[in-house]
Amino acid sequence: TYYFRGAPTYNYVKFAGYCWRIVRINSDGSYRLIFDGLSNTCYQNGVSTSNRHVGTSLYNNNYGSYDAYVGYMYGSYSASTYAATHANTNNSTIKTYLENWYTSNLSSYESKIADMYFCNDRSISTKGDGIGSNATNWGGWYRRSTKITPSLYCPQKDNDLFTTTGLSNGNRKLSKKIGLLTMDEAFYAGVYQDEVNYANYLYTGNHYWLGTPNFDWDLQIVRGDDGTLSSKAFNEQNYAIYAKPVINLKASAFDTATGVGTYNNPFVIN
Repeated sequence: TYYFRGAPTYNYVKFAGYCWRIVRINSDGSYRLIFDGLSNTCYQNGVSTSNRHVGTSLYNNNYGSYDAYVGYMYGSYSASTYAATHANTNNSTIKTYLENWYTSNLSSYESKIADMYFCNDRSISTKGDGIGSNATNWGGWYRRSTKITPSLYCPQKDNDLFTTTGLSNGNRKLSKKIGLLTMDEAFYAGVYQDEVNYANYLYTGNHYWLGTPNFDWDLQIVRGDDGTLSSKAFNEQNYAIYAKPVINLKASAFDTATGVGTYNNPFVIN
């Protein structure tokens, strides 16, 4: 896997009438893209605008501090076992939001979009059991705050590796080929916990969701005020939390692309 880090000037893509940034080249040769513009204008790195998201959404539209709701999908908040708590039976609010957006905006481009995985790591690190309302430190928190080492490996692949039925591995629970960036991917790109970074290409000037639980009942986010990693409660309503979707394009989609990847001459996927 090859990833883009810092402030690259050559990872801009126009696809389906929107602007995207290449996050990484996956191990199968497909390209992982993160949404970066609501118009046909790609934004120069460092320019902040709310149009670099598809809208706002809660992560989960449920109240009460329960471990189940850190899931991109979840089971029962009142269950007495980890497996039942984190069973992938109910869609999160953000999953429904992104899949509806995909249906409205990307369905006609389905042949260009690769079938790839998205990780929602619900592994437990140093505290808690992930059940009920017990305070839990999740695996992403440990990698970010203690180990200081990101990973592109999804620890619990059978449950937390979100894939469609088109793939043989993972949980096969996605209905659309869309998801969220993980904390680890943001970390590899140079977004850290305590280091202000306005130049990083993932900085947008607005808070937006990542798909990785942090500690207790919080999800990780990229902060809009300083470009650092932080966390917010899954049902944060004090102010808007933005949705910034991620897709994967097939390598073949670039075979006939024009442009050179800069903001004013991006790769254009025909």
